[in-house]
Amino acid sequence: GMDNTEADPVNPPACADGEDNDGDGAIDWPDDQECRAAGDRDERVSCEATDDVIAVGMDGGVFEYDTSDGRQNLYSSTCASNATSPEQAFELTLSGPARVTAEITAFNGDSSLHMRTICDDAAAQVECDDDGGEGLLSRLSFNRLEAGRYFFFADGFGANNAGPGTIEFTIEALEVPECTDEQDN
Repeated sequence: GMDNTEADPVNPPACADGEDNDGDGAIDWPDDQECRAAGDRDERVSCEATDDVIAVGMDGGVFEYDTSDGRQNLYSSTCASNATSPEQAFELTLSGPARVTAEITAFNGDSSLHMRTICDDAAAQVECDDDGGEGLLSRLSFNRLEAGRYFFFADGFGANNAGPGTIEFTIEALEVPECTDEQDN
């Protein structure tokens, strides 16, 4: 996650601490490719279990995917009968606060959609949806997400829902309040 506060931390974030925390020979942002900013608290690759992660930026967009290509289930969830079907991971990187909607708009089966703040940590799940979209399709909507990285998983209900699908990310940037007290707080 990102360090979004104005306070100077007692321990600087991993991407600004002058150390090679992940052992790849590169030290901190911008030299370490895994660091997205100096405030990034982790120098590791975003998802350890898979390198098949589709990047989503502040412009959002429509993305096609196919989970029936022989992949295994790597990320389960707290809804949709644990969503143990194969999934497609998406990494949304927000440069500032935004209103975010992620919606599976096409899937040949019963979809599910879950979001985490840390890709490989099931305890970092923020939200999970089964059938919040049209019919058996899934939808997550957040009135405000702060700058940082978020991981969305287009998945299927239970263990036997895999196939081609389409997901749409709608991102609306929100204003950042200006600092008016002239203090580093």
